Formats: sequence, C-alpha cells, structure tokens
Amino acid sequence: MKDTVLRKTLAQELLNYTIGTRIPTVRELADRFQASIGAVQSVLTFFERENIFTYDKRGHLGSFLTSVSAGKVWEILHSGKPLVISLPLPTTSICEGLATAIKFELSQSAIDIYLTFLRGSKRRLRALRQGSCDLILNSKFAAEMNHLENEEKFLELPHRTYVREHRVYYRDQPNPDGIKPFKVILDTDSMDLQRLTEMEFGGMDVEFVPASFMQIPTLLTDGKADAAVWDIDEAEDKLPDEIKFRSISMKVSEQIGHSPYIATLIGKKEDLVSKAVVDSYINKENVLHIQKEVMNKIRLPEY
Repeated sequence: MKDTVLRKTLAQELLNYTIGTRIPTVRELADRFQASIGAVQSVLTFFERENIFTYDKRGHLGSFLTSVSAGKVWEILHSGKPLVISLPLPTTSICEGLATAIKFELSQSAIDIYLTFLRGSKRRLRALRQGSCDLILNSKFAAEMNHLENEEKFLELPHRTYVREHRVYYRDQPNPDGIKPFKVILDTDSMDLQRLTEMEFGGMDVEFVPASFMQIPTLLTDGKADAAVWDIDEAEDKLPDEIKFRSISMKVSEQIGHSPYIATLIGKKEDLVSKAVVDSYINKENVLHIQKEVMNKIRLPEY
C-alpha cells in the first residue's frame, strides 16, 4: 500500500476513536489493512510528529489517543477540497448572523470554507445526500420531520437561533371576488413552513396554494391568497398594514415545542472528518455571540 493511501486509511481509522480511548496496536493495524508493521509505524510517527494525532503510550497497556487536529486530518483525506456548507438564504439578520459565525469559527481550521445558499430545507437535504455539500443548516424541526437515516445532527444550537417565531398572516378582508374555500399559501420546499401550515389548517375547509415564501406578500396583497404561515424575521417590513397576524395556535405550539426555532448543523453519519471539524472548531457560545452582534448591527455580516 502506498504511503499516501496508508495515511488516508489510518487517518480515517483513527477518527473512530475518541480522546482518551485506546487505539489499536501497530500490529493490529497492519493486519487489519494488510500493510507492513514498518509502514504503519512510519505513518503513526508522522502523525505524531506533525501533531495530526498524538498518543499517550502506556507500555503494555497500549497507546491512548490524546489529541486530533481535525483541520490537518481534513487535508490528508481531502487535500485541496473545500468544506462546503449549504445554508438558508441570507435574507434575514438571524441567517446572516449564523453564516457569519460559522464562517468565522471554521476559518480557524485552515480549511477552505465555501458557503452556498439554498432556499428550502428539502433542497439542502437533497444537496447533502447527492454529495453537493458536506454540511447543511436546517431547523431541528425539519431534521426530525425528514427522518434522518444516513445523516445526523453534528451541532444543535439553542432556541431562536434559526428563526425567532412563526405567525399566521392573513387578509383583514376576504377575497374581493368572494371565491371560497379559504386559500392558504403552502411552501413545499420548506419542510418547516409546509408542515406548520398543514398542522395549523389541517381539517379545515381550505385550498392550499403552492408558492414560495418570497411570493407571500404579493399573493396576500393582491387577494390571490387569504393566509400564510411565515416567520417574523422574513415577514418584517415586507407586508402592508392591511395584512394582519396572529400567533400559531396553542394546539400546534404544544406539538412543535421549540424545534422549528433551533438551528442544527447536519452531516452524513459516515463523514467522521466533517464531524471532527465541527466538534473541534465551532464553539456554541462564540456562534451565539457573533449572531447576536450581527442581529444588533454591531458587527457587519461577512460570509
């Protein structure tokens, strides 16, 4: 096995071990990957010399992992490839704050970070599954509704880090043409908005009007729809005074809890190096601080 291939193989293998746990012996690794003992020892020595992986050697008890440089491991496994993260469109200060914070935190890894922006949690999940990105940002609600199988949440942030609140926006007067049933906008690209709308209006005599959230102001103002579920961050300053609002019903609120308002960073279960990068470089408190600074206009968005 070539040295570069063995480095990748052993780096991937060592990611399976948490700090403080015993790693396999040189002989065990050589047998497992059909490499010579000398070649394996050489790679492990290289890892330690370059501070990629370090170990606490305890004689007959074996060696125990003491540190991992996730950024350097990324370079071994994905040399020259950026870490690609897909986020919601940066159309609100809360989203700009998250993008700024994530980009800043991961810049410490020395990995090239590339942020992409896709509308709709379903599209972002599809991009992850198709290999177009390494990580995605969705709400905890969308993650749970999508029944993640080969993916998992690498990072979960507190309440009101994804959106602050959802409301039902509606016309103060019925449709001018008097057409019934009641027309409700349904954004099927957004798992959050779709499911919340279905929960809020399920069982009622309504007609769902497929549209994106960006069309909500026009459709409501022109009388082509009567109501929509939308988050206050997006709706702010986009709706005229004649459009009224109310809170999500208590029945729905009790079912959803805080999950639609919690931001989560999601990756593939087998992508141990991306998970290591998130664990190593993203500090929750720093993310919250930076997001708040952007939302309060103390810090300029930068992503």
